[in-house]
Amino acid sequence: MKKTLILLALLAILRPVSLLAQEDYPKGSPIGRIFADYRYSINSDDEYSGFGVSRAWLGYKFSIDENFSAQIIVDIGSPLGNEDVSAKRYMFIRNALVSYNKNRLTLSFGVCDERASQTELKLWGKRYLSSPFLLQYKFANIADIGFIADYKVSDILSLDAAILNGEGYTQIETDNSLKYAFGITITPIRGLIIRGYGDTNKREEGTKNTLSASLGFVNEKFSLAAGYNYKSDFDWTDGHNTGGFTVFGGFNLSAKLELFGRFDRLSSQTPDGESEPWNLSKDGSLFITGVQYKVMKQLKFSVNYQGWNAADPGDNGWNYIQANAEFRF
Repeated sequence: MKKTLILLALLAILRPVSLLAQEDYPKGSPIGRIFADYRYSINSDDEYSGFGVSRAWLGYKFSIDENFSAQIIVDIGSPLGNEDVSAKRYMFIRNALVSYNKNRLTLSFGVCDERASQTELKLWGKRYLSSPFLLQYKFANIADIGFIADYKVSDILSLDAAILNGEGYTQIETDNSLKYAFGITITPIRGLIIRGYGDTNKREEGTKNTLSASLGFVNEKFSLAAGYNYKSDFDWTDGHNTGGFTVFGGFNLSAKLELFGRFDRLSSQTPDGESEPWNLSKDGSLFITGVQYKVMKQLKFSVNYQGWNAADPGDNGWNYIQANAEFRF
C-alpha cells in the first residue's frame, strides 16, 4: 500500500512536468540589437567624423503558454530617441508588456511598441540607418505606455486600436491626457500593403492630431513605398501644423546585396499674420542612398550617403558618408 501511494505521488508530480515538456511551455529567448556606425562629414558646419554606437537593446521574451507572453527590453541610446551624433547615451525601458493572443486577436498592456510606424518600419527595413518618417520628425513615438489591441479580420484586412499616455517611453505621464489611435492595414495581393492611421491627443494647451497614409510593394527583386504624414498643433500651439511625404525603395542585386534610396520632404505651414513657416529651422529634405550587404540574417552592413537640404536659406544643412552595421539576435 505504501509503495502504491509513493507511485501515485510520483505520477502526480511527473505528469505536469511531462505535459509542459510536450507543449514546450513555458519558454523564452533573449533579444539583442546593436547599431554601430562610422560617419565622415562632407561640406557640413559641424564637420563631425568618427565611430559610434548609436543604440543597443537588450531584453527577453517569455511565453507562459500558447496565449500569454511577456517581454522586456532595455534601450540604451540617445535621449528621446534622437538619432544624432551626441556622445551622451541614456538607458530607458523600451518594452515592458504582457500580451494575450487568441485566434485573430492580440491584446497588449504596458510599455508597448506603437503601431503608427510599424508598417513603415517593415517596408523601410533599415532602422539602423535612419528612422522612418513618423519617428524621424517626431510625429509619433516608437513606444508608449498603454493598451493596444490588434485584430486580424481576414488575410486581407487587419485593424489596430490603442489608448496611450501620448508621451513616449522615455517620459512618465505628467498630465491627465490620453492619446487615442486607430489604424487599418490592407493587403489585397501578396506583397502589396496599404496603410491608414490616425491619432488624437487632447489636453488644456490644445489638441494634436496625426494622419498618415502609406502604400508599399515588396517582392523578391525590389521594394517601393511612399507615404504622406500630417500633424496639427505640433507643439500644442494652434496653427503650428506640419506635414510631408517620404518615398523609398530598393533593388536586390543578389540574394545578399541591395541598392536602396530614400527621399523625405518636411514642411511646416505659415500661420495667419506671419511671413514664414513656423518651423522653418527644421524644414527641409532628406536624401539617403547606398548599398546594403546581408552577411547573415543576424548581421548586415551598409555604405551610404545621407544629406539634409535645409529649407532655411541661412542653414547649410549637413552631408555624411557613412558605414553602418546592425547585429541582432
